[in-house]
Amino acid sequence: MKKVPTMLYLLNPGLDRQHGIISFKPLVATLLVLSVFAAVGWTGAFRETTYRLASLLVPSAGTTEQPILLLGPEPDAHAEPDWLALLDHVTAAEPSVVAFLFTPRAPATFFNRARAQGNVFFAHNSGLAGFRGPARPNLGETLEPSGIELSGGDRPLTFSLPDLGTLIYERVAQSPAPGHFRFHLASISGDVANATYRHLLTDSLPESAIRHRVILVAPPSGPYRSTIGSVTLPNGDLVGEDVFFAAGMAAMLAGHWVSELPTWLDLALLLVTLVLAAIAGQFLYIRAFMKTLVVTANFWLFASWVGLLAFGIWLPVAEILIGLFLLSGFCTLQRYFLIIERVRLFQLDYGEMVRRHIPEDVDAHRDPWQWANNWVGHAVPGKRSLFLELHQGTLQRRAASGTGDVPVEMQSLDPGKEPFTRALANQGPVQVHRLLSGGDDEVQWLVPLFSGQRPLGFWVVAFDRTSPAPDAAALADIAEPLTAWLTEQIESQGRTGRVKRLLRYHVDAGCMVRMRALTVLLEQYLLRHRATSPQVARSGPAADVRAFQRSVPRSGRRSLKAGA
Repeated sequence: MKKVPTMLYLLNPGLDRQHGIISFKPLVATLLVLSVFAAVGWTGAFRETTYRLASLLVPSAGTTEQPILLLGPEPDAHAEPDWLALLDHVTAAEPSVVAFLFTPRAPATFFNRARAQGNVFFAHNSGLAGFRGPARPNLGETLEPSGIELSGGDRPLTFSLPDLGTLIYERVAQSPAPGHFRFHLASISGDVANATYRHLLTDSLPESAIRHRVILVAPPSGPYRSTIGSVTLPNGDLVGEDVFFAAGMAAMLAGHWVSELPTWLDLALLLVTLVLAAIAGQFLYIRAFMKTLVVTANFWLFASWVGLLAFGIWLPVAEILIGLFLLSGFCTLQRYFLIIERVRLFQLDYGEMVRRHIPEDVDAHRDPWQWANNWVGHAVPGKRSLFLELHQGTLQRRAASGTGDVPVEMQSLDPGKEPFTRALANQGPVQVHRLLSGGDDEVQWLVPLFSGQRPLGFWVVAFDRTSPAPDAAALADIAEPLTAWLTEQIESQGRTGRVKRLLRYHVDAGCMVRMRALTVLLEQYLLRHRATSPQVARSGPAADVRAFQRSVPRSGRRSLKAGA
């Protein structure tokens, strides 16, 4: 898999063209961002705020004749009026449309007379649910009359509030209403012509105030009123939703509303924007990509303003801006994971180079303890050795080498007993007697391996009494870089190590300098000093590492760091 199609590379930036390595981390990041996008992008509060701000871009309408009259209860009245008498008084003045913003609990005679009029309609008892904001509980089951068919048949009487607004517009304007409309907030004024039930029933309201107008009847106090919420207008006025509907219909009849795109076109436009921005982000640096995001956001703001001003069409700028904002974080995550993947590729290339130069028996094991044991076997002229890992308060045998088996008495594998307690207290090599059984003719050392202040385990090494052997200081020098390398390798294989890498290695491949450089030095020590002479062993890896560093030119050190 040497060549990968471009689109596949775009969909998964963790896929490398040369090596064919696929990472599922960008896919997980994609699903995470899309879930956040779905949870945040279509929340009512954010959309309402954005609609409010965007609608202010269009100049408000001038003063026009109010075609709306809102009838409501007295401020201190709690009883319901005589609905039949109210209907008779309203229809006698020949209005254009009579729209009740609720469905009263009235006798069948009332609804039969309303149906006979032909211009009297009712809204469901659910407030502005589905028209703006979250839906409220539908009280129709408890408030609307039973046994009367109001919403079915050829001439229904009850409608949802959006359908009622469409019906009013088509009746008055004598033209089809926009398919997906929204009230234009900047053109709405809370100053709506209004009167009370009592004014109408006592003939205090002249017929001229009703004739050829749209009469909106607001619900009375009590359970009907509980379905009506409050709306804050752009000028800061707090009005009821019945007043908001009346003012919005007045502005709409004056020619001011906002048309929304169909849902499928809204989502298609958003998807195209995200795809184009994602494609741009794959081939640009982060700084250039952020500039692209800013330019794209400005373009959509300008397009939204032009659409509202010239055509009264609303572009989904809220969703697009949310998408661009989340996309910036998503592409940052993509590049972050891509950097981690490139570091992984570098490690594979480096491992291939090591396998070409290091003997097979040295790199035969992927277990860091086995690798460390092989390294010690080549670097230290010991007869045999053993590595013990301190895991959850117990010692476990991890690697062993030497002539024949390396038996250990089971009762001695207790870190709370001698000689382990003495080595831990000394924090350095201690000489032991017969820790490795059958070692009468040997000098045995117990070397504690500390990762910082945490004991990692122990290294037991045995030398012949007749041959020169390293002292405690030389063994400590050997254990220091070996423990550092072991710690790094063990942590990198664990869950904590993966989290640390994600948090720490996020700049570029140079972040791996410390671990890779340490490995390089250990391997160079192995290649140069596999001789088993006591003099070399006494010098220890630490001294030889410093000599190796001095032998590398400064330019070579920089290239080593850049490559790591």
